[in-house]
Amino acid sequence: MSKISKMFKVSSSSSSSSRPSSSSGSSSRSKHRSRSGPSPQEAINRLRETEAMLTKKQEYLESRIEQELTIAKKNGTKNKRAALQALKRKKRFEQQLTQIDGTLSTIEFQREALENATTNTEVLKNMGYAAKAIKEVHQNIDLDKIDSLMQDITEQQEVAQEISDAISKPFGDQFDEDELLAELAELEQEELEESMKNMDRLPSAPTTKLPSTRPSHRATDDQLDPEEEKRLAAAAREANRLPELRLILLGWRWPGKSLTGNTILGREEFRLERAAEFSVKRETEVDRRKVTVVDTPGWFSAQTTPADYQQEMVRSVSMCTPGPHAFLLVIPVGMFTETDRARIEENLALFGEDVWKHTLVVFTWAEVLKDKSIERHIRRQGRDLQWVVDKCKKRYRVINNYIFGEHPQLPRLMEKVEKIVAEEGGYFILKADETKTHSQTQSLNTNSLKENRELGARPKQNGSCNSLRAMDVDPPQSEFMS
Repeated sequence: MSKISKMFKVSSSSSSSSRPSSSSGSSSRSKHRSRSGPSPQEAINRLRETEAMLTKKQEYLESRIEQELTIAKKNGTKNKRAALQALKRKKRFEQQLTQIDGTLSTIEFQREALENATTNTEVLKNMGYAAKAIKEVHQNIDLDKIDSLMQDITEQQEVAQEISDAISKPFGDQFDEDELLAELAELEQEELEESMKNMDRLPSAPTTKLPSTRPSHRATDDQLDPEEEKRLAAAAREANRLPELRLILLGWRWPGKSLTGNTILGREEFRLERAAEFSVKRETEVDRRKVTVVDTPGWFSAQTTPADYQQEMVRSVSMCTPGPHAFLLVIPVGMFTETDRARIEENLALFGEDVWKHTLVVFTWAEVLKDKSIERHIRRQGRDLQWVVDKCKKRYRVINNYIFGEHPQLPRLMEKVEKIVAEEGGYFILKADETKTHSQTQSLNTNSLKENRELGARPKQNGSCNSLRAMDVDPPQSEFMS
């Protein structure tokens, strides 16, 4: 009995000693899982959640900026200290917005890198499978057999060619073709002489005027060669060329409107802050002609545009005397809603119905389309975006604001503007009834406009540019009051 009890003790001790090892193994496996990190898809989902959170914070900060701006305007003359405090808070919120923009760019870069890495991993995996499959196929192929097979095929082709030559060889006598042609010519001459002998008299000359052959030459001339077509197209462009171009930028506050103006000017002239409240004019020389660009205050996506902003948009026409050649309606590539259409219709109505005849839609951020065409994007966005494009007579261009130096898309944009001027018979003129309507709005907001200037909302001037002349923000003109 003592031996049996000792045996049971030994077995129990061995089992107890084995349990910690198994538990330690399971704990090491769990630690290994925790150290391996999240999967790429989990990381991508978390980055998207972070983007959504930062976007919501952007919207909150934008609303706070508007609140602080309202407070500053309200207390501009009554309580200057409160107005200054509101402006300080607005500046802090703008700094936070700028930081969030940088963070969003970094997060988007990380997410794209993760997506590309996941795609590359899957591609490499499939390429490995394909390499194994090719190797399996090649194992069953003998190169010596291939050589002998190709030799047999070549021999059979030679035999087939010999058979074809033998079959196609003509039988019978062979005649010289030149001798036959000479004999035929002699027969034709004899027949002509015989017919001349049988003629009694010469026929009278026709009295009717023969048809001219010039129309046929003219018809052949209509088919121009490509070089001639290019020359005529260049001549047409030169005929439409304007010595000066005056452009007005319209759009939301963040679709790349000011960036488009900087692209046209060839350098950064319009400030990219989010609180631009005045129309700003810049001039430069592009392709040996003067170009004037006016950047207007951007409107909001989810709320009505303030009256001061609308007043500045209307005033931009007077900054392009005698009138702008075109309005560039900047729309970012992305989701376009019924609210966006309503906001465009609301703000362009300030200039009257004729503004649509002089408006060119400029799509920015088109790099997200990749291989898709802008026409497909317009169709997929539905009737709202199509309505805007149709109102502009299907006049639109795509521009990439991240190309530095000589921009390949600018000449086409200028040609499009010149074509609009040629088709519409000149530049845009603001009608008198529209001017009178907006002059009433201007008289109601003159005091608030003065308060804004006292609070330092005037755009910054850049005096270091020699090729560009910075134009001061002009006060509202008296012509609107007439």
